[in-house]
Amino acid sequence: MATIDRQATTLALAHALSAAERGLSVIPLSRTKLPALRSPHRDDPTAPLCHGECGRFGHGVYDASIDPIRIRELFAAAPWATGYGIACGLDPH
Repeated sequence: MATIDRQATTLALAHALSAAERGLSVIPLSRTKLPALRSPHRDDPTAPLCHGECGRFGHGVYDASIDPIRIRELFAAAPWATGYGIACGLDPH
């Protein structure tokens, strides 16, 4: 099973990088098609609303990027990712 997951992650990363080359901001998705990285603020009910200003991964579409280095970092942080999502409506960055 681990080999299949690793292959799925590698394939998802390759497709995400291809989409990013076309100007689409992407994020890694889990098997359930939700963002693969959970919010770093999930255990703190008093945390202010953060759209990635804290610098950590886990902000859903606010993590999306067209930068191949950033995309590789996102997928490295979520080795269980099996797909990618396109952040529609956000300016590519």
